Amino acid sequence: MPYITTEEVKAKRKAIRAALPGYKLSVRCRQYNTVAVTIVEGPGPMPSWEDYDGYMQVNHYHLESNHEGEALRVLNIINDIARSGMSEGFHDSDYGYVPGHYVNISIGDWDRPYVNKAAA
Repeated sequence: MPYITTEEVKAKRKAIRAALPGYKLSVRCRQYNTVAVTIVEGPGPMPSWEDYDGYMQVNHYHLESNHEGEALRVLNIINDIARSGMSEGFHDSDYGYVPGHYVNISIGDWDRPYVNKAAA
């Protein structure tokens, strides 16, 4: 079963915030199996999409095909740190491959959209 301790998430929070000093981030442990990272605000626009409304869940398996520029750089840093130290997963007959822990990345939140500080 996937598992990550709150101490491990605390270390990841510290590392992500140190790597991205210009961004306001929320890094939490969700259900003791997920590192949940939300980019709350930053120095520039994140995605350059016309239909972006301030909230987006990020598919961290397809970063290069869905993002570019500064957004891709920031998301790669977050993904690398959040996935670092992931223990070896296992194969389950019901669920297939089960990782050591899960990673959930989002830009903004459903009730609090991403804030572009450059546009403010």
